[in-house]
Amino acid sequence: MSIALRLENIRKTIGELALEMNLSVERGELLSLIGPSGCGKSTTLNIISGLLEPDDGRVFIGDGDVTDLPPEKRECAVVFQDYALFPTMDVYHNVAYPLSVRRRNRSYTRQRVGELLELVNLGNFAKRQIGSLSGGEKQRVALARALAASPAVLLLDEPLSALDAQLRLRLRSEIHSIQQTLGQTMVYVTHDREEALAISDRICVMRNGRIEQIGTPQQVYREPANRFVASFMGPGCTIPCELALSCLSTSAFDRTRLPEIPGSGQNTVFFRPEDVSPALPGPLYSRLLFPGCTIIKSEYRGDCWDLTCSYKTALLKARVRRAPTSQTLDLEVRLDNTIVFAGDRRIEPKA
Repeated sequence: MSIALRLENIRKTIGELALEMNLSVERGELLSLIGPSGCGKSTTLNIISGLLEPDDGRVFIGDGDVTDLPPEKRECAVVFQDYALFPTMDVYHNVAYPLSVRRRNRSYTRQRVGELLELVNLGNFAKRQIGSLSGGEKQRVALARALAASPAVLLLDEPLSALDAQLRLRLRSEIHSIQQTLGQTMVYVTHDREEALAISDRICVMRNGRIEQIGTPQQVYREPANRFVASFMGPGCTIPCELALSCLSTSAFDRTRLPEIPGSGQNTVFFRPEDVSPALPGPLYSRLLFPGCTIIKSEYRGDCWDLTCSYKTALLKARVRRAPTSQTLDLEVRLDNTIVFAGDRRIEPKA
C-alpha cells in the first residue's frame, strides 16, 4: 500500500515535553496514537495539521512535503474534542463551510452535504441550529464537516472523550464504519485503550515524547515490547520468574519457556486476568498452577467476576464466569499466554 502520511525525524520541545518522532501511515489505515497525558499525542497531531511548527524534521502528506505550508494548504482536516462548530450557522452551512472556502458550486455543495449528513445519520438535520443539538449530534456534524473536502488525512483529537460511555461506544463504532466505507486515512488520538483496540488497524503507544511500540491491536496487547506497553494496554499480573518456575511441572520443555537469565531477580512473568482460570484436574504440563489462592476482593462485572487473589508473595487477578463459592481456589494459566520480561524488555521463549 502507498504511504498517506510520513513524519521524518520530527523534533519538538514544549516545556518538559521533548518529542522525537518517525512515523508512517498507510493510505486507508486508521492509526491510533495512545499514551498517558502529556506524552505528545496531541502535539503530534498539531504538527501534522500545521497548527504547530516542528523544531526539526519534515512532514509529508502523500508525496508532498507540507512542512512549510499553513494548515489551510494541507490536505488534512481535524475533528476536535470540543467540536469547534460555528454556533451562528445551521448544520447545513457548518458542513458546507470547507466547500465554500474552496469555491465549489452550489449544486455540488448541496449534493456533497446531503451525502455526508446521510453518512453520519443526520439526514434530516440540515436546518437545525447547532445550539439545539446533543453532544453526539454535534460530533457527527464536526465529522461530516471534516470529511466535506475529501482530505487525504483525517485527524481526530480525542473526539469522544466529552461524551457519556454509552454514546461513546455507539459513535466509535460509527466512526470505524465510516472509515471502512470511505477508505479514509485517519490518525486518531485517544487515551482510551479499549477504544484504540476496537477500531484501529495499528496502534502507536507513546511515552514521554517517544514511540514505545507500533503494531496491530493484537500485537500491542498480546506481544507488548516492554512492561510499560503491557501495563498501559490493560491490566495484568506480574510475578517473579522464580515463583513462576516453582509453579511449573518438572517438564524440561516447559522450563525453557521461562528461561533463567543472569540477574534473574529482575526477570518477571506477565499474564492477563482473562487468561487466569480455575484449575482443572489433569497433567500440569504447559501451565502454571497456583493452588490455594486466597480471594482478597471480588467485583461483579455483569457477565463475569474480577477477582484479586493472593498467592505466596504475589497478587493474582483473575476474570471468571462463575461466582466463587469459597474464599480460596486453585488457579492456573496456560504457559503460552504468558510473557517474560528481562528487566523492562520482553524476551521470546525458546523454541
